[in-house]
Amino acid sequence: MGALYGFLGGASGAGCMTAIRLAARRAGIIDLTPPQAVQEWVAQRTRLRGGPATHHLLDHLIHLAVGVGGGALYGALSSARPHVRLTGGAVFGLGVWLGAFGLVVPGLGIARPLWRSRAGENGVNVLAHLVWGTVTALVIDQLSRQHEHGPSSDTTRKTQRIG
Repeated sequence: MGALYGFLGGASGAGCMTAIRLAARRAGIIDLTPPQAVQEWVAQRTRLRGGPATHHLLDHLIHLAVGVGGGALYGALSSARPHVRLTGGAVFGLGVWLGAFGLVVPGLGIARPLWRSRAGENGVNVLAHLVWGTVTALVIDQLSRQHEHGPSSDTTRKTQRIG
C-alpha cells in the first residue's frame, strides 16, 4: 500500500508545486517552470511541435509523472514505518531537489546547475520541493491511518465532520 499511497501523495504534491511555480512565474521570479524547460528540451531533440495547449499538456504530464514516481518511491521506502513523519517527507523533497538540480538537469543540459542559478530560482525550487515532500508524506500518513481504521458505517458518516 505504501507505493500506492505515495503515488497519490506525489500527485497531490506535484499539484501544489505547480501552483507555487506558476505564482513565482507570475511574480517574475522565474521565467520557466522546470517541467516547461524539460518539455522544451524534449521538443528540441525530437522535433515534436505543437501549439501552446500541447506544450502545457506535456509539461504538466511530465511533472505529474515525476511527482507520482518520486511519491511512489517515498511511499515504498516509508511503508515499513507505522506513521510517516512530515519532516521525513520534507527532507526527501530536498534530496530530490539536490539530485535533480545538482546532477540530472544540468547533466542533461536542460538548465544550469543550482550553484549557478539565481537565489530566487533556488528559493522557488527549494520551497516547491519542501511542499511536495511534505504533502506527499501527509497523504501517505493520512491514507495509512484511514486504512487502519477501515471504512465508516453509514450511521457514523452522517454524524462526522466532512470538509
